[in-house]
Amino acid sequence: MAVKAIFYDYLQALPNRLAKLKLKCIIKSSFMLICLCHPASDRDIDAVIDDGARSVSDIGRRCGAGTGCGACVGELKDRLVARGCHQSADTDDCRLPLVSLRSR
Repeated sequence: MAVKAIFYDYLQALPNRLAKLKLKCIIKSSFMLICLCHPASDRDIDAVIDDGARSVSDIGRRCGAGTGCGACVGELKDRLVARGCHQSADTDDCRLPLVSLRSR
């Protein structure tokens, strides 16, 4: 009788477990379109930044994102900052932090 109750509880929880598993698969395999004018996904933008783009202008030169209507520029700036590229308020440049050459 106890085994039957455990099996019944397992079957009741199964749809919820499958839904969570399906959601995890969708999240891992899907991408978000950042720029609609020049179709570029979040993965494309991150790859361009990892490849050396340090400003929105650099991203635009490499993949076109941010050069159309401008709706994605805020997201591009956020992605630059999230990847360690700190922008100054008055320019579009993005400089890497200085590193001391002296031994510590």
